[in-house]
Amino acid sequence: MGLSAWTGKLAGDARLDRVADPLRARVRRVLGSGPADAVLSGRWLGHPLHPAVIHLPVGAWLSGAVLDLSPRHRAAATLLTGVGLAGAVPSALAGWHDWAALSRPQRRVGLVHAGSNLLAVALYGASLAARRGGAPGVGRGLSVAGLCAAGVGAYLGGHLSYHGRHLTSPHPASDRADADAVSI
Repeated sequence: MGLSAWTGKLAGDARLDRVADPLRARVRRVLGSGPADAVLSGRWLGHPLHPAVIHLPVGAWLSGAVLDLSPRHRAAATLLTGVGLAGAVPSALAGWHDWAALSRPQRRVGLVHAGSNLLAVALYGASLAARRGGAPGVGRGLSVAGLCAAGVGAYLGGHLSYHGRHLTSPHPASDRADADAVSI
């Protein structure tokens, strides 16, 4: 099964609603009004905040992966692991805010997107602990696993942005029929 077919199956999997529906109600209560809504919506920015702030954790983690290749730069990689973790907090808050406004099929895909990113954060947190605890090799391995989890999350986020919300796609017209067939 290809990735597009997988996202289509996620969008149609009503079992995810058992988690998504009550979670959506809580997210809307906490983040859906007042100052949180004003900041997290991105209206002040002119577009959703989540796509703009996600660059900090992803950029830090990707840069850290490159620096991990050189023994002389591994301290900087450890610093970037922590920077990415700190940047994940506003990214997640903005993401949950946006997620609560999506359609039910989009929320299903978004729930798995969030789960993958939560796994990435957990792996990077464990990586930072291992690095600081004297097990740098374990820390580097956990960072690689975290980057993989973040990659899955990024794929699903991109799917939501380009296909799930029916925004203008960068795909040529000949590819749109296939993309529309699996879009949410």
